[in-house]
Amino acid sequence: MGKLVIRVVDRVTKKPVSGAVVEIISPTFRTVEISKKDGSVEIELPNGTYDVVIHHRGYEPSKERVRVTNSVRIIIELEPIFKPL
Repeated sequence: MGKLVIRVVDRVTKKPVSGAVVEIISPTFRTVEISKKDGSVEIELPNGTYDVVIHHRGYEPSKERVRVTNSVRIIIELEPIFKPL
């Protein structure tokens, strides 16, 4: 088993994005998590390769492929649809 820790942040401001829908998918596994106030999601997974798809209102969807072995930490930056002036 491995642990995947994801931190979702705004690409422009670098601030955490809470309430993002985080889908973790492989051919034999699928789960949906919601990012916490600090933008984080933590989940125990069997070692393997997963697609991580993230959606949040006001941001472009994001998709990353992640290989999980033991403990993996990643930061995913979401691109705002509307950038601040």
